[in-house]
Amino acid sequence: MLKKLNKILKNKKKFNFGYIDYFSYGRARGWAFSEKHDLDHVSLYLDKQKVETSKINQEREDIMNLYRTKNLCGFELFFKRDNISNLNKGKPKFIVEDKNNNQIFELELISNLNKEQYTDKNFSRYFGFDGEIHDLDDQGLLTGWAAVRGKGQKDISIWLQSQSLSPIEIKCDKWINDLSSYKISSSTSFEIDINHLPKELSEKSIFFTFDAEGFYQVGMVNQIKLPKIENNISLNLTPNKEIDNEDEIIILKNNLKEFSSLLDSI
Repeated sequence: MLKKLNKILKNKKKFNFGYIDYFSYGRARGWAFSEKHDLDHVSLYLDKQKVETSKINQEREDIMNLYRTKNLCGFELFFKRDNISNLNKGKPKFIVEDKNNNQIFELELISNLNKEQYTDKNFSRYFGFDGEIHDLDDQGLLTGWAAVRGKGQKDISIWLQSQSLSPIEIKCDKWINDLSSYKISSSTSFEIDINHLPKELSEKSIFFTFDAEGFYQVGMVNQIKLPKIENNISLNLTPNKEIDNEDEIIILKNNLKEFSSLLDSI
């Protein structure tokens, strides 16, 4: 990716640089640098309304080396559900601004360098929901966290999904790690011993979503392949219902394409 940025530097007379290199329902992360302007923060706009702001104050050694600068150029925006729950239409825009709130330039997703087409960047009903799925450890434990960022945080459930089986509800109400850096309660984690999962999931690929229908994925990890499960646990799970809502099918395809493209580009 840095090679492509170097190519842009050589081929274009450009003074403002920056991209969003992580974009989920709960937050966005990226960097911004200018040769002409004193940049201060990045703001998230929905239509013409500013809903979130983050200082450009994080160290990004890769970008700082690329532009031979000592200026901090990284940032991370956290989406609060309280701020956007009533703003469910329109496309999000990430605008770099100076200390006087003058708009300098708009940031794009870094996957645009690969000429990816994003057909669905609208806010959904799950913006403000955030989470991550961690890798399966050597003891067969699968952990992660999920929460709604905002006032009056409450424990939520997410859904373990598999292609051929009905979803399994997973409650996120445990304290495993300090999650304060994500600006959420630390008691929003989950832990799954895969040996206690139903045998029907043995050697199957699973993923996690905020909704039982399986459209809105948690985090950036697409799927996890489970090892062989040897137990007598069976929940008599029934096959997933067929999706007959054309709009939801379109959303699902676009979401899967977007997350897959982001993974490829980072």
